[in-house]
Amino acid sequence: MTIKLGVVGRQLVVAVMLCIASGSVAAFEEAYIGGNLGTSALSGEADDADGQTINYTANDIGFKIVSGYRASRYLAFEVGYVDYGQFSDTNAGTEVRLSPYALGVWAVGTLPLLERFELFARGGWGFWRAAVETRDASGRNTDRRDGSDLAYGVGAGMRLGEAFALRVEWDVIDIERTDGASLISIGAYYLFR
Repeated sequence: MTIKLGVVGRQLVVAVMLCIASGSVAAFEEAYIGGNLGTSALSGEADDADGQTINYTANDIGFKIVSGYRASRYLAFEVGYVDYGQFSDTNAGTEVRLSPYALGVWAVGTLPLLERFELFARGGWGFWRAAVETRDASGRNTDRRDGSDLAYGVGAGMRLGEAFALRVEWDVIDIERTDGASLISIGAYYLFR
């Protein structure tokens, strides 16, 4: 599956998520929209201009925008956009740059602990794209990868009144030729009732 999203495509995804969240208010027990910011990590391999495999490990700042609805106290469904950042690493004289992002759909299982605290786990499918570039003395190699793979994560949430919540999350998506892109983040969510 090929995903081609530029700036306009990303803005369209955000607009659709806003519409889903606002349109879901009447149809479901609780709809929500929110965003997370955190640190992302990625390790994997890429080919340089000579066809040699280069291993890399890098970290950056990533973010996530999510819209969802809660069908019950224990089950929710989400759709979101995750930008894992701009990764860069140098190994054996070769610089590797990678820019992965994904659109995801998840089912979220929630375990309420107290009136305002909960733990959750999510599982679903992500449609990802990654621009990969390597540079060294012999030249430059550019590659675009895309696909769809398992997306999953865990986290904890805390309600702040009736309309707001905070979350701490760890999300992962499996991306070809990597150990998976991960995002550890904190987020704020607005709850529609």
